[in-house]
Amino acid sequence: MSFSKRAQELKEHVRASAYRCALHNPTARSSALHPSCGDEVVFSVRVHEGVIVEIGVLGEGCLLSQAAAVLAAQYVHNKLVTEVAGLSDDLLISLLNIGHVGPTRRQCISLVTQALKQLFS
Repeated sequence: MSFSKRAQELKEHVRASAYRCALHNPTARSSALHPSCGDEVVFSVRVHEGVIVEIGVLGEGCLLSQAAAVLAAQYVHNKLVTEVAGLSDDLLISLLNIGHVGPTRRQCISLVTQALKQLFS
């Protein structure tokens, strides 16, 4: 699949995602901002008995940061809080399914990993 076709799929996935929301009265909330490009992600979660039962993500920025945020939310939903610690940039790159990501664009994905891990640190 070409990158442009995959990018279009990701764009639509982000736009239509049920995870693109802010939760009211969340158990925890975190955000991360990339100072040089302005990408931002904000996660809010509800946790019950150690399980992430609801998660929402909002933000602005490039397609990679926003798609990685939605895919990360989808991935951790209904998982144990302790499993979030194992989330890595490489896992998110795999979920994005876009092939090689260079060091500059990897920062877009690291922003998401950072924000998620801050939720429970």
